[in-house]
Amino acid sequence: MTKVKFHLILILISIAFAACSDKKLSEKDRSEISTLKNVNRTLLSLSEHIHTGILMAFEENRKQVSPIKEKTDSMKVATAELYTLCEEFFAADTGGVKAKADISELKRNIKCFSDMAKHSLSDADSSKSSYKLWKEAIDFSAVQLNELHKTDWLVLQNKIQSVEYLTCRYLHSKVKRGRFLFNNLKVIVVPETRRVKAGGYYRAEIFPISYDTTKTFTVIIDRDTIVSKNGVGTYLAPPAESLGLVRKQGLLLIENPSGYDLLKYPFDVEYEVVK
Repeated sequence: MTKVKFHLILILISIAFAACSDKKLSEKDRSEISTLKNVNRTLLSLSEHIHTGILMAFEENRKQVSPIKEKTDSMKVATAELYTLCEEFFAADTGGVKAKADISELKRNIKCFSDMAKHSLSDADSSKSSYKLWKEAIDFSAVQLNELHKTDWLVLQNKIQSVEYLTCRYLHSKVKRGRFLFNNLKVIVVPETRRVKAGGYYRAEIFPISYDTTKTFTVIIDRDTIVSKNGVGTYLAPPAESLGLVRKQGLLLIENPSGYDLLKYPFDVEYEVVK
C-alpha cells in the first residue's frame, strides 16, 4: 500500500475519532461500525504481510534478523492485548456486558505500547514522510479514554493497529536480505500436459531461469541424493514397474547467500508411464 493510501486511512481514523466523540450515537450507526471493522481488517492484513516478510527473512538469516523479529513480535503481542481490552469496553457499551478491564489498566498498556514503538524507531530519519505518518499515528495525547463510548473503541483499535503497522514496516525496511548471484540463464518450457490427443491443443508456459553454475546444491528424491554439476541437478528415476501416473516429492538444499544454515525448497516430480 502506498504512503498516500495509508495516509488516507489515518485521516479516516482521525475523522472517525472526532465523530465518535459525540455521545448521541444510536443503533442506526451500524454502517459506521461496519466501516471501522473493515478498516481494522485492512490494517491487520497489512501488518500480517509485514510479519510474514520478517519471518521469511528470519529463516534466511537468523543472526541478523533475530533482534528485529523480537521487536516486531513484541509489537504484535502488545497490539493484540490492547485490541482485546478495547473490544471488552466496546462490548460493555453496546451489549450490556461488564468490561473485564479498567481504564487505568488500558492507560498503562497504551503507555508501554507507545514507549515500545518509540524505542523501535529511535534511529529513524525524522525528515522522511513515513516518520511523520508514524509520529501522527503514535500521538495518543488527544485520546480521552474516560470519555470514549461505543464506536470510539473501534477507532482506538484502528489507531493502535496503525501504529503497529508503521512501526513494523520501518523495522522490516532495516532487514538486509541475502542475494543470490547468477551467471547463466536458461529457458524452461512447462507443458500443460505431457500427452496431447490428435486434434488437441498443446499449451505450455515459457519462462527464464537464472542460476549460478559455480554453486553446488543437493536434491533429495525418495532415497536418492543428487549433487548438482555446473549448476544443474540430473535425476534418473528407476525403471517403472507399472503403468500410470507417478508422483514424487523432492527437496532442494542450497547454501544460504547470507552464510547461515541451508535453504530448503520442496518440489514435485510428476510423469506418466505408458505402453
